[in-house]
Amino acid sequence: TERVWAAGAEMLARTKTAQSHLLMDQATSPVAPTGDPAPGADNSITVLYKWTAFPGRMDALVEEYHGVMDQMNATEPNATAAFMYESPTENAIYVRDEFKDLGAMAYHLQNTASGHLQGLFQMAKPGPFLFFGDVPEEVQQSPDMKALGAEFVPSPYGFAR
Repeated sequence: TERVWAAGAEMLARTKTAQSHLLMDQATSPVAPTGDPAPGADNSITVLYKWTAFPGRMDALVEEYHGVMDQMNATEPNATAAFMYESPTENAIYVRDEFKDLGAMAYHLQNTASGHLQGLFQMAKPGPFLFFGDVPEEVQQSPDMKALGAEFVPSPYGFAR
């Protein structure tokens, strides 16, 4: 537990640099003047991930994540969806976050996630984290993403109704 928390605290300390890179990259992404994606460009990012609670910490983990979701809903208009799925048999939660674009994900990391990570690392083991969408290579290669066991998949082929 202490090793996971120490790794989490170290990752939290490095987060600000990665977030500033995300925000700078977002400034050059293809966006029409209306703020909508340019024709043919899908800038959305979906993140699927798991937190496995330490023994006796599942209720606290769920409560903490309710706080994350409530904060996202109240303060992140470009977080387009967020869902938490509880798995009592695995003593874990699975989370799906959807962001309009890379800037929205960076905003989330800087303003919401950073305020909850220390507590989360004290009650659960993170990972894996799966990122769907175009995430810059330098972010993919960051020690933070490697520590989370992050995997990256570019934009998908498919449809939504």
